[in-house]
Amino acid sequence: MAANSGGRPWPVWALPLAGAGLGLALAGLAGWLDPAGRPAGWLAALAPLALGLLGYQVARRQAAEAAAVRATAAAERERQLSATITEAMSEGLVLEDAQGRMQLISPSLLKLLDYTAGELTGQHWSRIVAPDSQLVVAEQTARRPGGVAGSYEARLLAKDGYEIPVLVSAMPLQREGQYAGTLAVLVNITERLRTEAALQRVNDYLSHSLNELQQRNTELGLLSELSETLQSCRTSAEAQVVLARLLPRLLPVGSGVIYLVEPGHQQAEPAAAWGEAPAPPSSLALDECWALRRGRPHLTPAGEAEGACPHLAPAPGAGLCVPLLVQGTAFGLLSLRLDGPAAAQEGQQRLAQTVADGVALALSNLQLRETLRQQSIRDALTGMFNRRYMEESLEREMRRAARRGYPVGLIMLDLDHFKDFNDTFGHAAGDLLLRTVGEFLSVHIRAGDVACRYGGEEFVLILPEASLEITRLRAEHLREELHHLNPEYRGQRLGPITVSAGVAAYPAHGQTAERLLRAADDALYQAKRGGRDQVAAAPASGEPEASEATERSL
Repeated sequence: MAANSGGRPWPVWALPLAGAGLGLALAGLAGWLDPAGRPAGWLAALAPLALGLLGYQVARRQAAEAAAVRATAAAERERQLSATITEAMSEGLVLEDAQGRMQLISPSLLKLLDYTAGELTGQHWSRIVAPDSQLVVAEQTARRPGGVAGSYEARLLAKDGYEIPVLVSAMPLQREGQYAGTLAVLVNITERLRTEAALQRVNDYLSHSLNELQQRNTELGLLSELSETLQSCRTSAEAQVVLARLLPRLLPVGSGVIYLVEPGHQQAEPAAAWGEAPAPPSSLALDECWALRRGRPHLTPAGEAEGACPHLAPAPGAGLCVPLLVQGTAFGLLSLRLDGPAAAQEGQQRLAQTVADGVALALSNLQLRETLRQQSIRDALTGMFNRRYMEESLEREMRRAARRGYPVGLIMLDLDHFKDFNDTFGHAAGDLLLRTVGEFLSVHIRAGDVACRYGGEEFVLILPEASLEITRLRAEHLREELHHLNPEYRGQRLGPITVSAGVAAYPAHGQTAERLLRAADDALYQAKRGGRDQVAAAPASGEPEASEATERSL
């Protein structure tokens, strides 16, 4: 754009006017002569052409100046826009050259790492990468010249040494077909990792809780099975078998022993043992265990000998003794060697206490049932089986003998002159005599035989698989041995003792228990009629039976 005399540029519309003025000035010189003396009119003819060239150059220069202004403005706008975007990004942004030097770092990343732009610009990327992430970043960076983008996790190193986890998304840059650098976006994932860690903790807790629930469900199932099975047991021997089978499954600790106390005894004997501990002692005095002394569980920490129960053999793990108590009565002892961490041992202690309570209650109920059963089948005075049990046993043995084809012998004993004895020495002495005879008969029979008090001074012996002759010989032997009994009551001898006995055998003397008992009873009174202190056998089948009511007064 042309300038006027004041230094301001001429507007484009003023150029033609300026050219016209110049033409008039040149026309005024038309009278000039050239060096040859000819008029200079040609100069006026060249004026329009000169003016046109001048206007073109001015316009071209003005257009170039305008384009430069526009380019400068666009570059400034682009720079400002880039700076605005970079500053507005919450993620970190790093621009690296081909050698890995950082050329541009976003303010958000500088703030995160507590650096200034001057401290990091031109520095290698390793300046802000934590030591344990250097290898990962180097491996990923080595892939960029090949045009491979990548996303990975790493840790950045702040100015104060604090490590910050980030997610890196890196893209290679190309210029004229050559690798020119990398543009990386870094997202702070501290909160994400914290959230993931919290979720993982919750998941671990839920998994642990689920495992505990499953374990508790298994334990409850085994406890229920143990309780139901113990309630179904009829004898202590059956209960011991159940304990030996279920306790190792219910208490899979280092090792364990359960001791049971027989009623009226001060000793506990092992009923079941499991694990790798040394064999338990054959018996345990009740005062040898702190738990039984104190009436509550006693724990001996691992490696401590002081305060340990004397019956515990040295072994790894803590020692735990839990008494089996019901209303202050000791039914046994649960002795364990615990393994695993302390938290697991606490759970084992709680389970051991639950098991001990359940077993103690079951044993108490079993003992009560056995006591009631014994009272229902035992004679209170002599401790022998009573008449009811004898009749049930006789019928059972006769049915068994009928199936297998063997005989059953029966002996009925009666103390001679027992009424006179009571009149002479008193009923207390008579009770002593009955107990003495009952104990003798209970001891001097075979394991499969049954000795009962039939009533008053009468006793019945059932001898399975014994013929009539063998039964008679057994009765003779017992009669003779009873002569040697000489009990003493208040310093006075009560003997000698004589008995009368009648013998019979199945099937020769009856096909039912009632018939067989009647045959033995008849034989007994035959012995009494014969003078007492003797054994008589029932007559063979078809012979008359002496069972007159008047003869029973003998």
